[in-house]
Amino acid sequence: MVEFKEEPLRAFLIGKLAPLCDADPNALAMYVLALLRGDDDDLENNIKEQLKEFLEDKTDRFVADLFAAIQSKSYLDGGSNVFGHAGSQVATGSRGHEDDDDDDDDEDDHHFRHG
Repeated sequence: MVEFKEEPLRAFLIGKLAPLCDADPNALAMYVLALLRGDDDDLENNIKEQLKEFLEDKTDRFVADLFAAIQSKSYLDGGSNVFGHAGSQVATGSRGHEDDDDDDDDEDDHHFRHG
């Protein structure tokens, strides 16, 4: 099991996830936290598998950087040096969490059911 401080990591994740996909960054951050609480023997690969649906080709880098941030505890200070590649994705064309109410047609993106 991975040890982390939930609230600082949640805030950190929201900032890093917002430019990476169209899913609600708060909901996706909570999903990542739930996945991190798992006791899977291969937690990192399990998280990659679960997040591919949302992050697509950015998944492997995001998960590697996530575990690096947790190990170094850099998320406690905002982790500006971690997520160098994944976090530097320019948000052009991506929507941030502040315009959720402007986009009614992606309501299903907020549900994390796997078929």
